[in-house]
Amino acid sequence: MGIPTIEKVPGESRLFWMQCAARLAEDETISGVTSITITPVTLSPLTYTSGAIASGTVIQFKLTGGLTGTRYTVVIEYTTSLSNTRIGTGFIQVETED
Repeated sequence: MGIPTIEKVPGESRLFWMQCAARLAEDETISGVTSITITPVTLSPLTYTSGAIASGTVIQFKLTGGLTGTRYTVVIEYTTSLSNTRIGTGFIQVETED
């Protein structure tokens, strides 16, 4: 099973969530977000716009912009309650609304 791709419209500024429970040990939670990296870098970039919030096994973050027809890779590095450093990856496809 692959990583799902979430669609986004270029003009949107909205919240996204990354569920990390499958990568954590039993009773392990996310304690903080170290970095968020988005590739590729395009002329109209997909931009991480505000502080990420970690709650339990979920990371919430806001993205804005993006170039129509582009699939972006979002990589989030985070720390856990068991002093582990983990990396989660997701995909955002930017398309115009029909």
